[in-house]
Amino acid sequence: YEKAIELQPGFADAHYHLGVALLMRGDYERGFAEYDWRWKTDRVTPFQSPHPEWQGGDISGQTLLLHTEQGGGRAVQFARYIPMAAERCARLIVVCRADQVPIFAAMPGVGEVREAGQFSVSEYDTWLPLMKLPRLFGTTLDTIPAEMPYIDVGPVRRRKDVTALTIPESDNPRVGIAWAGNPVQGDDGHRSCPLTAFLPLLQAPGFTFYSLQTGEQRAALSELPAGVAVHDLAARLDDDGDLAVVLAQLDLVIAVDSPAAHLAGAMGMPVWVLVSALPDWCWGLADDTTPWYPSMRLARQTELDDWSGPMAQVKAALAHIADR
Repeated sequence: YEKAIELQPGFADAHYHLGVALLMRGDYERGFAEYDWRWKTDRVTPFQSPHPEWQGGDISGQTLLLHTEQGGGRAVQFARYIPMAAERCARLIVVCRADQVPIFAAMPGVGEVREAGQFSVSEYDTWLPLMKLPRLFGTTLDTIPAEMPYIDVGPVRRRKDVTALTIPESDNPRVGIAWAGNPVQGDDGHRSCPLTAFLPLLQAPGFTFYSLQTGEQRAALSELPAGVAVHDLAARLDDDGDLAVVLAQLDLVIAVDSPAAHLAGAMGMPVWVLVSALPDWCWGLADDTTPWYPSMRLARQTELDDWSGPMAQVKAALAHIADR
């Protein structure tokens, strides 16, 4: 990529892929700068505004609009920067997907939360994509904001009657699972796994399992063998606020790279993430921990699309819990 850029300095795709490679290696200073070239590729739709993009300076007399981008998990991952941005402006508006409004509305420093298209240009003075904040704040691998939890379920829970979201008590540890991410994501075929890959875990004695899966992928629950019990919670999960309330009642989450995994990590919950051999850049290349979420452990594939290795790691961890 560096050679391609040398030959053609304005080659946006080469800059973008160089950014991903640098971020994967933990070189965040260079990586985030190159990753910002995504806005000059056809991978994302640029935010159209007559106002200037915020450059990170003091805007204590102005209103800042931050908008999310990419998937739901990515929005949760970078939400940690919102209170930092709020300290530099008079008022903060966050624009996000409808299902994420409840969790962003509960974050400190947020004045209002809107869905895309539900605001006017007269309401703000400057703007920024949420994922540009790490670069503006000079984030390195050692300075990732990692004070947990940065998503507090308390205000989320108080927004409505959550009686329907209450999970029955269990004598066993309660474990939530999610086996699939967003199917429209380009690498979802490698990131998600079949529910059958979870069978070694679901057959472990001494645990009560709950499905956090929504969408068409939850149909796989009907194909589980007789005697394998997983409680389906999808009908209760209208948005990420509901998901946060449910997560707070669990003892552990086991999931592929998905919004549920990111949200559990942002809430400081114990969570095991099953990571593809072609991982997202935020998981790095080798470690079983991540500075993005201190309570999270990573179980990595050694062969692409072979989930037996990660499942064996998590099964051993479950056996350790059961022996306590």
